[in-house]
Amino acid sequence: MWESEWFFGLILVSGIIGALGSAGWYWLLSKLTVGCGSGKEVFDQDHWVTGVLTGVVERFFFTVIIATDLSGAAISMVAWITVKSQMHYKIFSSDAPGKDVGRLYLALLSSIASLLFAIAGGVAWRDGWTLVKFFSVLSG
Repeated sequence: MWESEWFFGLILVSGIIGALGSAGWYWLLSKLTVGCGSGKEVFDQDHWVTGVLTGVVERFFFTVIIATDLSGAAISMVAWITVKSQMHYKIFSSDAPGKDVGRLYLALLSSIASLLFAIAGGVAWRDGWTLVKFFSVLSG
């Protein structure tokens, strides 16, 4: 496990650090924007289902795509964020709720941060990083 590239990239970087980093980034942005003025709680029930659960699955999925060097990863990420935004905020519909624009941007920026952890985990896995290698580089 300590010498495993997939464990370091998928589980540690994308999974654990990605979950903590994404939640922290979302919390920081929501505090800076004061909840986007929507009157909703920042970490409401919708966030736990659509944000946290979806974030874990999307990070794992895109980490595997990047680690296996499949083409089209970047365009797939953009398409995924678009589909997710349409499902939750109906951004391309005529009945789009204009009052949630702030929360939409908060969600978009948080999705980008989440996918950056997937990229980092996929590259670490693909390039052969392990916990042993990481700590040997840190120690000099």
